[in-house]
Amino acid sequence: MNVYNPSTGEVIAGAPCCTSDEVELAIKSARAAYPAWSNTPVIKRVQTLYNLRDLLIKNMDELTRLVATENGKSWDDALGDVLKCKEATEHACGATSHLMGES
Repeated sequence: MNVYNPSTGEVIAGAPCCTSDEVELAIKSARAAYPAWSNTPVIKRVQTLYNLRDLLIKNMDELTRLVATENGKSWDDALGDVLKCKEATEHACGATSHLMGES
């Protein structure tokens, strides 16, 4: 399907439309991956999130451009959206230091 810039009406990209079967396959794949992920040590999961954070920072300008173009937002609004994603990732990375448990 076409992706439009709402500010100009210009087609800026194409995106595949998933069939119901493809959605079901994605759900099954996620369910199949969950046991291994849930058994992954917390420190390794946090490292995965830090890697995501690093990618967000490295690609901040490109991500901001994409959000601005696809959503018809100003640069500052789009940057704010990308920064919110980075902040949520950082929050998730720090969550493990707040875990209180017996093991």
